[in-house]
Amino acid sequence: MGGWREVPVFLAYLVFILLRTIVGSIALSHEAFYFEFYWISAPLEIGLTVLAVLESFWRVFASFRLLRWFRLVLPASVAAALGYSAWRGYHYDRFPLVR
Repeated sequence: MGGWREVPVFLAYLVFILLRTIVGSIALSHEAFYFEFYWISAPLEIGLTVLAVLESFWRVFASFRLLRWFRLVLPASVAAALGYSAWRGYHYDRFPLVR
């Protein structure tokens, strides 16, 4: 279990996903509770996912931390991907095949 001490955010992410899956499965029979639970837990999942990915990538690219400019590359890439996803979601055409 000692290896998990090196990646605490990733461990928190895994525990969160496990608990969210269990509670979500139980909540399927209660529509109102499931709705609230889903929309409250979804942003938490996204935040933990981003933090876990950043933690993992920083471990992989640890030697590149010495380069000042590289410290901005990874967070900027993640922010750009999230921004693009949000932009596409906001401007999504509901019926793209019907014009």
